[in-house]
Amino acid sequence: MAEIIERARTAGHFPPQAFNPFSKQSRKAGKAKSKEKYTLEEIKALFAALPKRDIAPSKYGCESALPWFPLIAAYSGMRLNEIAQLRVSDIRTEGTNGSTVTFFDIHGDVKTDSSERKTPIHSQIIRAGLLDYKAALPDQSGYLFPNLRARKSKDGKRGDCVSDLMRDLMEERGIAREGLGFHSFRHTVVANLQHQDVKTRDIAYVVGHSQSDDLYAWILIAIDAASIALFWLIAWIVVCVGRWIAAAFRPQA
Repeated sequence: MAEIIERARTAGHFPPQAFNPFSKQSRKAGKAKSKEKYTLEEIKALFAALPKRDIAPSKYGCESALPWFPLIAAYSGMRLNEIAQLRVSDIRTEGTNGSTVTFFDIHGDVKTDSSERKTPIHSQIIRAGLLDYKAALPDQSGYLFPNLRARKSKDGKRGDCVSDLMRDLMEERGIAREGLGFHSFRHTVVANLQHQDVKTRDIAYVVGHSQSDDLYAWILIAIDAASIALFWLIAWIVVCVGRWIAAAFRPQA
């Protein structure tokens, strides 16, 4: 039940600061997934530990991509493999309302149809030199992050080697904890946008949530609301019965 509440909270259908009455419950589980959000202290510690971003590395690969991936994820909520599959041509600039917007054109091998989207590139990413990095790439028709090692066991996904390096770094620096991983950037972005009262549909477009995700979240929150209501109903009945018993056996004056 605690997981249901948190998923609904991530999707924007449960107040960000509201107490989760099932947070202390636990169950046996397999390998932990990245469902936790980063704290501000963890974000600072991780970014302080990352290697320096190289605009024109002598060798491209997982190591040279490592400092860029968390930065992009933290300011966009993009999934690991959405970043890994970006090509140079997927950084685009278009004019709108008398100004220009530079964005990631996310398409191709994505999780759902709604994952195809145009995500504006945050000014902090641009200040960090991503456009200069792009311009310095030897192959302007290839991947934005070339030479990423893909695991056969992961269906040829290119981003896992970067995630592995980040996890090792977090463990070395004492930042790692259960449920915290690369996908946690996505949860953190969603939670921060919710905290700023950004509309759910706008958050869904930015991070590529599907309408089915929203429907599922509504179903989950309805189930949880019913469970909470049932809990308080039972508690009220117990209190009433207790009072009745106490009154029934009270000595007569």
